Amino acid sequence: HNSTASLRTKSKKKAEKQKDIMNTFSLFALSLLVSTTSAIYVDGSTSHRLNQKGDLPEETNDASSLTPITDTKAMENDCGAAAEEMGMEVTRFEPVKKFHESIDDSPLGKALMKHRRFISRMWFGDIKQGSSELNVQFLGDDNQLAEIKRRIEEEADNIPSTVKLTSGGRYSLAENQRRSEDVAMLLRKAGYRNFLTFYDVHRERIVVECVASDENKLITRQVLDRLLGAATFYQIRYRQRRTEVALGELHKDEGQGRLRPILGDEVIIECKVGQQEIYDMEHSRGGNWMRDDGNQECTSGWAVEGPNGDGIVTAAHCVGLNEFEEEGGLVYSTQWRSQERDRGDAEYHTTTHFEPAEFFARAGELRNVCSTKSTFWMLPGSVVCEYGRSNNIRTCDHTVIWNSVTATFTDGVTVRNLVRVTGDDSIGGDSGGGWSWGTKAWGVHSGSNGVTSLFTPVQRVETELSVSIKTQSC
Repeated sequence: HNSTASLRTKSKKKAEKQKDIMNTFSLFALSLLVSTTSAIYVDGSTSHRLNQKGDLPEETNDASSLTPITDTKAMENDCGAAAEEMGMEVTRFEPVKKFHESIDDSPLGKALMKHRRFISRMWFGDIKQGSSELNVQFLGDDNQLAEIKRRIEEEADNIPSTVKLTSGGRYSLAENQRRSEDVAMLLRKAGYRNFLTFYDVHRERIVVECVASDENKLITRQVLDRLLGAATFYQIRYRQRRTEVALGELHKDEGQGRLRPILGDEVIIECKVGQQEIYDMEHSRGGNWMRDDGNQECTSGWAVEGPNGDGIVTAAHCVGLNEFEEEGGLVYSTQWRSQERDRGDAEYHTTTHFEPAEFFARAGELRNVCSTKSTFWMLPGSVVCEYGRSNNIRTCDHTVIWNSVTATFTDGVTVRNLVRVTGDDSIGGDSGGGWSWGTKAWGVHSGSNGVTSLFTPVQRVETELSVSIKTQSC
């Protein structure tokens, strides 16, 4: 339960960014106790301002007096916000996003998940271009694709014209994920820090991004080729797989068998000289303040049921948290129970109060938690919203880059299974806050680097902490 000072202190650049955000959003009151913040949304073809207190009188600031907005209203608000931020007409954005959200539990979505071991790549088209395409590339040739397509059609009844199925994939989804993790393990074992790895679904390559204080410390092609060619590479993988089997946590990639060698041309290196962290870790109901001996330090994520009782989850790199601050200023104690900073970035606290299946989408706007998002469907191209107590802004123009990123920080801590999205609208104190869409929980915020952001998906939070995100019928 440790963290270095660098993970708790924002850089000068982030401080300047916070100032810029405050100036840019000068219409937003920054007080969390008396919020007069408003945001511009689009309702049909008409733009109007929604006070962040919803329809309540301005003086109302007690969470117990707030009524959660409906699922329909939540979707309308987020579609309007995303369209506004992306410079789109809401009538163009909304049908595409509804398609994205509807496929999760549809017969087609269930059929694709059932046959995921045969899928190599999967991504949504560019929503900013109005594309409603779902692209799915399968392993094997056209004959194998025809057989898979036949099975899917039997189970899904119909494959819409917007769903493009192709053949020719080299590695499965699971293998692409493991291969990028293996590169991260290899670099870490060689002593490298402050880098991340992920599989780029569009370029079909593993990408290594790094920042080093000196050009001689950068990860280079020569270094990577030497490491990939070393005999110890498969020894590392073999030991890891044996450990996973011993723990009963090996997820079999059916039909794949042993991982094939990673070749140098399958990895793209994007490194630069600098002093910053590869990502800054930004320090009951979701969306409230979490405090450390009175200091507002992080944001609560989601209400959960857990082995030590009901409680809340936040980011694991937020250390020393022992208080929860309700909307309106009521403060009560929390008890740290467990954390995960390897297979995700999340921790579990119990509290002395009841935790309903609700969250704050922004100060004064309460929503029910109706469902959770499957990590499988956090596809590149998906759009999601973020809210953190520190900047008190909900932004909805973030699109998923990849749903399984591995980041290694300067203190040597490596965190896997992170979702990476475009955009950085967070500041210190937003860590632990919820990523969501409408009334669906997506993840717990970890950090950002000025261009992109990271969060732990809720399914990973539930698995690693042995908790369940509280949901209700909506």
